[in-house]
Amino acid sequence: MLLTACGGDIKPTASASSTPSSSPTTTAAPTPSASPTATANTKVDPNIPTAARAHTPAGAEAFTRYFFSQLNIAWSKPSVGLLSSLSATTCKTCAAFEGSALGLATKQQHYQGDVFAVTTAASVGQSEILVVGQQPPGAVIDSNGAVVRRKTRAQESKFIVTVQWSSGGWRINEIKVMK
Repeated sequence: MLLTACGGDIKPTASASSTPSSSPTTTAAPTPSASPTATANTKVDPNIPTAARAHTPAGAEAFTRYFFSQLNIAWSKPSVGLLSSLSATTCKTCAAFEGSALGLATKQQHYQGDVFAVTTAASVGQSEILVVGQQPPGAVIDSNGAVVRRKTRAQESKFIVTVQWSSGGWRINEIKVMK
């Protein structure tokens, strides 16, 4: 599973399906519980690339790539708050990623290397992005430079990332691990 090198703090739930649905999806009118203020943080990351701000499938793909690049930064610095501005408050995996960044910062540790390297990000539905990549080798390093934990083997991974457009732009709603 993603990021088990960091003590197993993150255990995204696996998807029940091993392949993404290719059937068309329909868009329902937003309900009060799905309003941008109910599902997303109001703070907008000013560093989101222009391509990731477009309300298009390509924009959703670029935004998803940006999210994973921010995950790498959140754990390597570590830096708390990078992911919460890009995700809905209902995204449990996003909250777990953010919690791990907080845990690293609290323990004065950081992740050395990329947490996840995106190979491809492609739309597979109106609001779903198939992300394929790998979790490269890496390590958790303490403030003295000592290795706390090490991940020695790369692991290929696939995710279905559900995104939502709101007045503030794209937000990650859910991340599912594909088997």
